[in-house]
Amino acid sequence: YLYLNAILPSTGVELGLVHRPWYDYEGHNAWCYRNIQKVFTENGNSAHLSNSADLGVNFKTKTKYFDSEVGVFNGEGYHETQKDSNGMSLEWRATAHILGVNGKDKQTKKTYADISFFGQLNQNHKDSADGIANHYDDLYFYGLHTVYNQPSFLLSAQYILSADTASNSSYVSAQAGSGYSFNGEFRFGSKKEFRVLGRYDSWTQKKKNSSDERERLTYIGGFAWEQSKNIQWVGSVIATNNEKDKQDTTDYMVTAE
Repeated sequence: YLYLNAILPSTGVELGLVHRPWYDYEGHNAWCYRNIQKVFTENGNSAHLSNSADLGVNFKTKTKYFDSEVGVFNGEGYHETQKDSNGMSLEWRATAHILGVNGKDKQTKKTYADISFFGQLNQNHKDSADGIANHYDDLYFYGLHTVYNQPSFLLSAQYILSADTASNSSYVSAQAGSGYSFNGEFRFGSKKEFRVLGRYDSWTQKKKNSSDERERLTYIGGFAWEQSKNIQWVGSVIATNNEKDKQDTTDYMVTAE
């Protein structure tokens, strides 16, 4: 992709296979452990609504107390080609920095409090997750996110509401529902190099024209050690619970990045 910075004061634009407005922000400011699990919106056992990059254009604005991203994309993400030329996706993020932005320092060296509103209006979106060949619908989702960070700890929470307009009412849409996620970490050590982290995801799929629901839960716990500026170790346990699919799993990992 091509990134053009400071076209106007405090603005930039990405063209090509670019960052979508939400995921990069959350991964750098609220959930910093993509090496063990994707963010709530992208995680397959959580909301699983979209992914982090797509072919399109993304306009950015950044000031001390507010920044935003607004983009138009193919809508299928970087895993698939666009199957229908009529379908596009309008996506956005608007973030208020209540305490201002204090540079590009790591979380262990700064304090911030952010509130974000984000979402997608994705027309003729191909829902490949539901297993129905050549199925298209309009995917709409809206999210509210908040995070507070200081050198010793981070706390974050979000809520997402999603809907689609598929005419087929005989299946549980993989992308219609609502859910919430909490995550946090506590840091200690002379350089805050040790971290205890945790996260809880809850997503409820809703069957169209029915009261039937399916709940997907994800629990994450772990311990991280930043050995140096070049190496981080993470020991983690990730447990999932799928209420009706009966596909419960527990994974144990040691990760070096």
